Amino acid sequence: MLTEADLDRSQAWFDRHGRLAVLIGRLAPLVRSLVSIPAGVTRMPLLTFTLYTAIGSALWNAVLIGAGWALGSRWREATELVERADVWIYVAVIAAVAAAFGAHRIRRARSDP
Repeated sequence: MLTEADLDRSQAWFDRHGRLAVLIGRLAPLVRSLVSIPAGVTRMPLLTFTLYTAIGSALWNAVLIGAGWALGSRWREATELVERADVWIYVAVIAAVAAAFGAHRIRRARSDP
């Protein structure tokens, strides 16, 4: 389903925005585990990848530590709330991916002769 042009565009985008993608990707659930793949495919320098991974991970951990400190003994209540929201977050991510895939397929169908 992907063409060579799609891969070339993806690589060009990651070449331009890869550092920011790694930094922000480390802050986003699901993406956190996957951001290493395009970094490796585009041969991002290891030092650059490590630096942006460390910064993104430190920010994410700081947010979690701050949230734990602010919640104090009420962390169990927050955990229950987050667990209920998890399903909707996953649904939203899947819907966004499906919409992007559908839009891509429609654009490709319109451009094919």
